[in-house]
Amino acid sequence: MRFHSLDLLVDSGTPMGKFFVTILLAVAELERAFASERTSEIIACRKKHGLPVGHRPPLGWKIVGTRARDSGMKRSTRRFVVDQEERELVEMIYELRQQGMAIEQIALWLMRQDEYPCKRRLDNYKAVEWAVAAKELGFPKQTDGKRMVKEWRAAVKTARGAGS
Repeated sequence: MRFHSLDLLVDSGTPMGKFFVTILLAVAELERAFASERTSEIIACRKKHGLPVGHRPPLGWKIVGTRARDSGMKRSTRRFVVDQEERELVEMIYELRQQGMAIEQIALWLMRQDEYPCKRRLDNYKAVEWAVAAKELGFPKQTDGKRMVKEWRAAVKTARGAGS
């Protein structure tokens, strides 16, 4: 396969062209590595300062304020505040689970109920587990939902094993 650039006067079929393409690919790979490193640093910094990392806040919280780029200001005014409606729904999910209702039944109930308004979809197995874990862990601010549920499951299994 050959690459021929009209504006750079480079033909990848020649030795000099192959060299040029190799250099371009190396520079592109280096830039991608720098971008990945910067992203990791920003995420670590945001977690350290208790700021939201993803698109959505952890369960039981909401983000208020505006991003700097949206408001034209130098600094973002976004911060976490308690989402009372969501916490009430999570409390109800937790109560149903404590009463012995299966997670699948709770998910079905969530699909049909309209008593507790919620902006998130909590009507599936993993979301119900996420809600129960968030309640038991005290609604932590800094969470990775998948990792949090995995750690919570391991802790529950350990507690059951120690209790028997």
